[in-house]
Amino acid sequence: MTYLWYLMAALIAYGSLYPFQFAARADKGSLFQILMAGNEHSASLADILGNIVLFVPYGLTGIWALRARNVHRPAATVALTGASLAVLLQVLQIYLPARSPALSDAAWNLAGLGLGIGASRLLALKRTVVPPASFLRSPEALLVLALWLASELLPFVPSLDVQHIKNNLKALGVSQVEVIDVVRHGIGALLATVALETLAGRYALPRTALLFIAVALGKVLIIHQAMTLAVPIGFVSGLAAWVGVRHMHRANHRVLLTLCLLTAMLLFSVFPLGLEKDVEPSKVKLPFAALLHGSMLDNARSLAGRLLLYVGALWQLRSAHANPVLSALAVTVWVGLLEVIQVLIPGRTADPTEPIWVLLCAWGLHLLSSALPAKMPVPPSEPGATREPRPPFPHHGEKWQAVLRRILGYALGLVLALWALLRLPDIPYNVRELFHGNGSLPFLFIFALAALWPGASAAWAGHRLAGGTRPLGFLPAALLVSALVELALLYASVTGESLDDVVGSNNLYWFVTHKDIWGAGARRLFLAIGTPEPVAFIERIVRFVALVGPLWLCLAIAFAYAERLGQWKAVLAALPWFWLFKAVTFDWSSTDNLNELIARDGAFGWGGGVYLYLLLIVLCANCALLIRVGRKRRGILIAGVITLAALPLGWFLLNAGLEQEVEKYELVFSGTQFLLGPDRSQMLSATELMLRWYFVQLGAVLTWAAGAHVVRPLLSHGGPKSGLDAQSAALTTKHNRAEFVKAVRRAEADSAE
Repeated sequence: MTYLWYLMAALIAYGSLYPFQFAARADKGSLFQILMAGNEHSASLADILGNIVLFVPYGLTGIWALRARNVHRPAATVALTGASLAVLLQVLQIYLPARSPALSDAAWNLAGLGLGIGASRLLALKRTVVPPASFLRSPEALLVLALWLASELLPFVPSLDVQHIKNNLKALGVSQVEVIDVVRHGIGALLATVALETLAGRYALPRTALLFIAVALGKVLIIHQAMTLAVPIGFVSGLAAWVGVRHMHRANHRVLLTLCLLTAMLLFSVFPLGLEKDVEPSKVKLPFAALLHGSMLDNARSLAGRLLLYVGALWQLRSAHANPVLSALAVTVWVGLLEVIQVLIPGRTADPTEPIWVLLCAWGLHLLSSALPAKMPVPPSEPGATREPRPPFPHHGEKWQAVLRRILGYALGLVLALWALLRLPDIPYNVRELFHGNGSLPFLFIFALAALWPGASAAWAGHRLAGGTRPLGFLPAALLVSALVELALLYASVTGESLDDVVGSNNLYWFVTHKDIWGAGARRLFLAIGTPEPVAFIERIVRFVALVGPLWLCLAIAFAYAERLGQWKAVLAALPWFWLFKAVTFDWSSTDNLNELIARDGAFGWGGGVYLYLLLIVLCANCALLIRVGRKRRGILIAGVITLAALPLGWFLLNAGLEQEVEKYELVFSGTQFLLGPDRSQMLSATELMLRWYFVQLGAVLTWAAGAHVVRPLLSHGGPKSGLDAQSAALTTKHNRAEFVKAVRRAEADSAE
């Protein structure tokens, strides 16, 4: 704890003396006169709150450190050293031209120091006063709730100005909806809902709705806050997301919420409309520099929003009994990769502070959990009883460690394979130009995660279907979540031009407003939106879901069949979606890059799409077969023979589904030449194309199987039982009941005799 106190002092000095460009003072007069002259400049409320909050951790950690060392009168020692530090920093700021020293700032620092000492006194009462059961149930949930309130309502100072309230209410009706703001408010509301229900220990939907209403009202009343339409939309979306998934198993809650948080970090890092740092990136050269430029209030809100994501992700991993060290390292590596991406975005640069914040959050959660008793307090009405917090599912830490090891192993293997592939001669030009950063390792790693994700998410969905989950509503919801994660990973690793070539450009807004393809009513609605960005955002998601939907559905149903026979309900529920995805991707497409390659009239008079769907079914069935293979040599041999036999079948279906003569740019080439050849003009022989396709097919099947193998530890125990397991349990229960009845009757007969 002493080192934490020293760290707080170092961080305070760092923030007060940045950017360390000392120079001789130009003001005349004594140091006291210069400090008193600074008091004449009126400080803003944000600066006052910043000076107060700055010294609260110093007082809190100082009392803890001195008590641990049995120092006499620790409060006096902390107050004396803190006051000396505050005054010393103001004196040193005299020699920093970029700073405005004032003795009043030191006075506000002392106020924060007093709050920290008082907070330590209150926390010390936990030895004599039983803490609330909700706090012991999950202190991390309380921290998440506090960070969410800080990100939404700082500076917590209401305004009684009627005009201010009217302006906020007017902005609610005329403000444009920014999609990234909706995502930010929605992910915060989702975390707050989970935290509140964790603290309550039961269904807390009504009180959660009341909390959201109170926060929305605070947005209207609190100064320096703006009530936009994105706030209620985000709150409702977050609450609806929790209501939609709360019936699932807790293990799946943790997985889905963690993935949502990691995806949100990716979106806020890639999109320029994410969590603002209010600093010109080209000037960010030192850690924590982003907090020292611009408005302190805006920086504090931005920091609270980022800490909410980091603490939320670490909390979910800790709740899943994952190894805390590995969890912290995994989130730190993820955030570090996102900051590396900033280097390749024009006008932005990496901020080394973000991975440091993750490590500090992990350390803080460790200190918070270690400072609390291991067991819940015994109520007075239940003497001798002990009540321990019930883990969400047993032995899940080992499962998550196995999952993490598999993810890292398979992803690194894919990275090495892709790195070698990109350096081979005569590879397709569209593959060479596919990745950000010319195929550098960080982007290859993210793409490897994107390649593993369809198999992992489809395996989980197939396990749910085999366990009896109704496919009618489950399949589209799970597909949407999976596609959103996949799209975010691809945006972070693949160029936007490559995605547009395959998925198609976003042109719906133009066609509706200029061509009236949906009628005059739709045109007026789109014009009322005022900007094409929200429509383009939704259109991109719809087109991408339609493109990857058939693959994901086939994988999920194949995995479900691998666990339990008789999944006709899932097949029937998926058939309408196959038709809709075909219509969106091909009939209503905005690009010819896919349509021109598909055979118009294939073998036996069938269209090429039929053969491509059959090819998809063959690949997914092969993938499910590999997952079901045990460690016996016979099973491995049979699966290997079937996989090799599927290669020529896949080559036949590919050629039957693609056009043999495509005319473009005064060149004639086949669909397989376009997909597998180095370019449109350099033709390869049929044997070379076949061998390349064998490599692609085998790589795709093994990659999806590896993704499914990643989540196998989470599906083996703790999840819903498969249909066969449930049937076996029911028969066992019925058999035991029958044996019990027979035993009772024999006992009655013996007593009668």
